Amino acid sequence: MSRRILIAAVICTVVFSAVWAAAQQPVLRFESALRYLQYYTAGMDRFIPGLKPLHQATNALLESIEREESVEESLLLLSLIYQEQGNFAAAKEALYEYLQQNPDYGWIYVLVGDIDYLLGDPDLALKSYVKALMVGEYARAYYGIGLINSHMGITADVIGAFAKAVELSPNFVEARIALAKAHLAMNQYEEALTELETAYLYAPRSAEIHYYLWQIYKQQEDMSKAKHHRELAVQYDPSYAALIGGN
Repeated sequence: MSRRILIAAVICTVVFSAVWAAAQQPVLRFESALRYLQYYTAGMDRFIPGLKPLHQATNALLESIEREESVEESLLLLSLIYQEQGNFAAAKEALYEYLQQNPDYGWIYVLVGDIDYLLGDPDLALKSYVKALMVGEYARAYYGIGLINSHMGITADVIGAFAKAVELSPNFVEARIALAKAHLAMNQYEEALTELETAYLYAPRSAEIHYYLWQIYKQQEDMSKAKHHRELAVQYDPSYAALIGGN
């Protein structure tokens, strides 16, 4: 998922709380920030370079926090903006500030873990994912743990972590693909095929899914299906042509 789409999704989530808050306190600066983020997700900055929607949104959110208006929502959006700008330290700081007000919100630790994983610190990320699971069960925490442990080799624990992620969130496509790849690494082709076919239902245009389906059907010598998924993989992402070659 692109960061623009992720920010758009968060806007949809927090806007409902902002509507409720409007009846309780002024939210003009927060609403202004939402408007600038909508400009950003719509790509208007590509056509109006001087617009600088992220800069404008950041200033509005900081003012909103300073005036104690929609503080929690502002902190979450600030964290996303800082991540988009590559300022991961500031993104984590905003999340930790949110945690000070909501210590029981374990899903914030998942977001912190994701940042640490992006920064290449799997040990620190693992600690955050474990903290999240001490509060509740989060699919992305199990997914993160699976990714971290998979670097040391595919084991039953790795497969179990990915399996738990898709159990909690059946439409978590990335986790299903990771689970399928883990099964493939263990030569568990039928299990991998089951996960990929399920993932296909949620993301039929995923070239990666078609690529692995091509591999499995080719291994099973079902050349008709293999050819079908090979063609779709290249259609949806031409870069897969180099991986597949003339096979």
